[in-house]
Amino acid sequence: MIRHTKHSFEEKSKKAKRQVRQGVSVLTEAVGYLFKEAKTKAAPEDKEKFNLTPADAHTVLTEFFDKFGAAGLGQAVDHCHQWQEIEEQGYLQAIRHYFSDLGKYFYRFSELPFETVAGSEYLLEALEIVRKLSRREIKDIPETAPVKFVPPVWRKGLYPKKSKNPIIIDRRLWMAALALAVSDALRSGTLYLPDSRRLRFVLEFGLSGKPVAKRT
Repeated sequence: MIRHTKHSFEEKSKKAKRQVRQGVSVLTEAVGYLFKEAKTKAAPEDKEKFNLTPADAHTVLTEFFDKFGAAGLGQAVDHCHQWQEIEEQGYLQAIRHYFSDLGKYFYRFSELPFETVAGSEYLLEALEIVRKLSRREIKDIPETAPVKFVPPVWRKGLYPKKSKNPIIIDRRLWMAALALAVSDALRSGTLYLPDSRRLRFVLEFGLSGKPVAKRT
């Protein structure tokens, strides 16, 4: 699942990178042209401020859009915005999107009476938080919630960028990490249902991100 999501993100990133290169090239040429034309038509004493007459300004803009086209310029700007979004949100946003419907399935799954081996109690603690969220006993994930199961590269997405106190704010990312940790624990047998360790349950995720419990 993670491999699939990462591959999809990398493909999207490569495409966006090609497009942003084209966009930057178009915008660089366009700004250069606009700068040159405005400087040419500005009065000698106004070369620094480019104070054009209304007629000259109209001429410059008309020739500018005739040369580059509003559609081409708009597309170049869109490509730059898309790349900026990928750079800022990136892989973690792909994970959030993949697990967008996780909650409605995982809430019910968390109600199963799981037990765990010594050393993995933090999974039960996290599942209890999910149950409380499902029952609306709490509104947010508490700052004391376990994060041991969250991959290190994901943890920056859990917290506000400008906060000295680590308070978890991204429920979707935290629950996605927990779901994957539960899946691994069920496979290894460190998390199990009472009296059913021989019939091991496995939590898997399809391409839609929907969890499916299977017996092995």
